[in-house]
Amino acid sequence: MRGNTDVPFGLGEILAVDFFIGNGDRFREVTSSEKYPRGSIFGDQNIFFQIKCGKFTTVGLDTYDGTGSWSDLNRTIEDLEAVQYDIFWPGRILAPGARRERDEVATALVDSLIELCLGEGAVFSASMRKKLIEACHRGISSGKEILRGKYKLGDNVQSLTVGIRSRWLIIRGK
Repeated sequence: MRGNTDVPFGLGEILAVDFFIGNGDRFREVTSSEKYPRGSIFGDQNIFFQIKCGKFTTVGLDTYDGTGSWSDLNRTIEDLEAVQYDIFWPGRILAPGARRERDEVATALVDSLIELCLGEGAVFSASMRKKLIEACHRGISSGKEILRGKYKLGDNVQSLTVGIRSRWLIIRGK
């Protein structure tokens, strides 16, 4: 993994889609403790890597199969949040004003990836860790574009189902 930013980029893409769709079996959607912050990997059995053209790439199993409390795409996020008892939709990190939250999630993802690959207490240079976090940020942004294509998210929000529309308006900052 040293020097390879493809893996955190790919994981960032998968995280963005998971948080949007409600697939909650790969990354922590909420912080459960200091050791387990939001964005950290917990379902590593659902993350695979492959080598393509000499590069590691990530593979997210069941990426568009949401099974969590946020996966009902026919209900608005506002409706779903109303029954979640102060837990907010994880996809809100994709909104324009959520840079700090995206940074926290990207940092947690990268730190848990380092621990997963190298073991607890692994030491990484600050500059390399920063590079990996930046790659994860780029992956999260790319994930938004993947979602845009998958769900045909554009300016005609009235053509979207009510659940997709509410999600899209949130991540567009409307």
